Amino acid sequence: MPLWVYTICAILGGTLFLCQLLMSLLGVGGDHDAGGGDHDIGGDHDVAHDVGHDASHDAGHDQGHGLGLHGLLNFRALVVGVTLFGLTGRAVASSSLTTVAVLAVAAGAGLLGLFLMALLMRGLTKLEAEGTAHIEQALGEQAVVYLTIPARNSGAGKITVKVQNRFMEYHAVTDHEAIPTGTAVEVVDLVDGETLRVAPVAAAGAAVPKKTGDPVKADETRATPKKETRTACW
Repeated sequence: MPLWVYTICAILGGTLFLCQLLMSLLGVGGDHDAGGGDHDIGGDHDVAHDVGHDASHDAGHDQGHGLGLHGLLNFRALVVGVTLFGLTGRAVASSSLTTVAVLAVAAGAGLLGLFLMALLMRGLTKLEAEGTAHIEQALGEQAVVYLTIPARNSGAGKITVKVQNRFMEYHAVTDHEAIPTGTAVEVVDLVDGETLRVAPVAAAGAAVPKKTGDPVKADETRATPKKETRTACW
């Protein structure tokens, strides 16, 4: 294979790799391939829904397919593969190896780089998914009302709840009367992927009747007969 082919691959791949690295450092779409974990953070439900959904979906997908063709063919892995193919081909071309041998070595290096990059991306996606807070984990937790929750499912407010040692914000509805801001509530149900059903702490944890002590025995309830006292007459 002509030397210029390896040169073009090395230059093209290296340029794309540097552009990707620069975009990642600047935060411009740098984490999209890694599972979408930092996509659109700051919206009303981006952290609670989009991030959790994208990261968990990508992680589950990668785990289900392993490092199959779909897992290997991502843009970053291809860029690394092309770059290593070109660099290795140029480096080996000056040796005494035949053209076929040079091509085989360059292709092997490119495939190895592609595989290692795909493996790295899969690991990053898995770590990101494990650290993502899922809305289901808020069930049974106590929260604080952030925006007033309208009465009896007539609308949605917002709550702040601690999930995986992080404070998350979710939409919330209630079957009870309106719950004002700052009220402590308990998450009792999951409505959908973005909304929780809550109840005031007093209502959610309705008092359970206390266990009474052992029943008083019947003979103990009877009045103890008074002892008759007789005064001796002298």
